[in-house]
Amino acid sequence: MARFAVLLLLVAAHCVCASDKVSVGIYIESLCPDCKQFIAGQFNTAFNTAGINEIVDWHIVPYGNAHQTQDSTGKWAFTCQHGAKECQGNLIETCAIRLAKQDVTVYAPFLICMEQSQDPVGSASACAQKTGMDFDAISACVTSDDGNQYQHEMASDTEGLTPAHQYVPWITVNGQHDDDIQSKAENNLIAVICSSYTGSSKPAACASLSDSVAAPKSRCPNPNVLWI
Repeated sequence: MARFAVLLLLVAAHCVCASDKVSVGIYIESLCPDCKQFIAGQFNTAFNTAGINEIVDWHIVPYGNAHQTQDSTGKWAFTCQHGAKECQGNLIETCAIRLAKQDVTVYAPFLICMEQSQDPVGSASACAQKTGMDFDAISACVTSDDGNQYQHEMASDTEGLTPAHQYVPWITVNGQHDDDIQSKAENNLIAVICSSYTGSSKPAACASLSDSVAAPKSRCPNPNVLWI
């Protein structure tokens, strides 16, 4: 019995409590060059660094600076900053996230592959094959009522941000956004995660990291809000 108690204590010491995890929101649009750079760069590095996924709840929202309207049948229509092809890319990514049941370990390699490509939409099928996702299921979702509703939910999530997003990529940490969080996340996302993590045991990757702010990165501005 004593040995069992010790074992439980050892397991508990190495577990990450859900309440300690850092919530990271990444609001993007599929064809924004700066979103592509962030997903292929900072997010890709953090996602593939040992121990980081265990202390993060990732929340990736493909919608960005789009606009939605609802017709008389209840169906949603979307217009996107970089045209209809971006709306298609957003929907492909949204469907991948939902079909993966929002399991980042399943959908993230697919999103990274798409955003690393010069043509995210054109590369989607090959990326699905490469990363083990079912592109037939994704394609069926894209043209379905479910897919339309899923994209509306991404839109509502984005439109509900406080403060309203002024550009993408737009980064939140534990539900908060300010210029300091944004600048640090764009330059060293791992450092932001490590400094925000309140658990007792940080990954080795958190050792000797600096979250100092470098020069601001370029972003795709949101034309739907007034800059103050």
